[in-house]
Amino acid sequence: MTHALGLDIGGSKMAWGVLAGGRVVDTDQVPLDAGLPAREAVQPLLDRLSAWVARVGTFSALVIGSAPTLDAGGIIERWPNHPHWVGLPLGPLLADFVRQELAWCDDGSAATVADASRLGVASLIHLSLGTGVGGGVWTEGRLLRDRELGHLIVQPAGERCSCGRQGCLQAYASSRSLARHTADGGTVQDWLDRATRMTAHCLINLHELFRPTVVTLSGGIGEQFPSFPDDVMRQLKTLDRGTPERLPQVIRSPSGANASLQGALALAGMTPDQRASICQVLPARSKQ
Repeated sequence: MTHALGLDIGGSKMAWGVLAGGRVVDTDQVPLDAGLPAREAVQPLLDRLSAWVARVGTFSALVIGSAPTLDAGGIIERWPNHPHWVGLPLGPLLADFVRQELAWCDDGSAATVADASRLGVASLIHLSLGTGVGGGVWTEGRLLRDRELGHLIVQPAGERCSCGRQGCLQAYASSRSLARHTADGGTVQDWLDRATRMTAHCLINLHELFRPTVVTLSGGIGEQFPSFPDDVMRQLKTLDRGTPERLPQVIRSPSGANASLQGALALAGMTPDQRASICQVLPARSKQ
């Protein structure tokens, strides 16, 4: 039996699942220690995968849902939340574990694929609210690749984001922004009111562009604040007075807290042609 691997590289953990015969047969995760050098921090993941491959052989395909941005060779070229990871050859480090295809996409894109597949909708917006803010756009039955929804401007000349700009959604609706707000003396409720308002501002613009039928929210913020989707929905209705019936429903991700991992697993189970419409693939010469 062939095995494929779905891998989620997030801001605070590295999680993975093994797919065999169309079902998940194993899952595991290790924390991501942001205080360590990148090569040292990723070593626990490599050790676990080495042990797995020693038991069952190399994976037929490996798909990464990646918070950091990888270049065409699988090297991390951008990660505002962990800038010291830039330059890490993540793809080449994982290439020895796979015999056919190593592919990756943005973790928000992976989560979007997971939710759109589960809900069976033609148009959907996904936001992953965690250490940072990611997301994706599913419209007319397909994914728009590599959309940085967390870096849409919701407050001109607003809070400084880790990307260097001011006023990004990530500067208001991430766990880092919550920690910064409370460290500066603000209350959790004040942060929550502002975070849901800024999320609604972002979504009202995305709604005008793509007319999604549903918005799904995943990540640690939703786990910490279960009312977040309902609070955002109320803010949306305030912004769109007079026509609330045309607004999308805002709900928690049906894929749960591990939406990015579920998306990576879904992609790992697809054909190479299906993955190619969503993912980048490590060139064969890079695996030699």
